[in-house]
Amino acid sequence: MKININDFQNALNVIFERLKDDNGENFELELNEDYYNFIPTEKLYNIDGLTVEVTIGSLFEDFELLNKFKSESHYSVPTDLIKFSSLIRYIGENLV
Repeated sequence: MKININDFQNALNVIFERLKDDNGENFELELNEDYYNFIPTEKLYNIDGLTVEVTIGSLFEDFELLNKFKSESHYSVPTDLIKFSSLIRYIGENLV
C-alpha cells in the first residue's frame, strides 16, 4: 500500500478541524501523564516474536522538541513524526 502524503495531510486537517469544531477554536488538552512505554521500531512491526522490549518516552519532552524544531533551521522530519504520533495517540485516548 502506498500513502499519498497530500491525502494523509488532508485527513489530519479534517480531524483537527472537527476537534476544534467540537471543543472550540482555542481548545487545550491537559497532559496528565508524562511517561509512556515506547516500543523501538525494529520490534514494533515484528509480529513473529512474542517478546517486546520497551523504552521510556516523555510526552512533555516530545511536545517541547516539536515546538523547538518548528523554530529552528535544523530539524528532523522522521523524528518530528515519531514525536507527533505519541502526542496524537495521547489526545485520541483522552478524548473518549
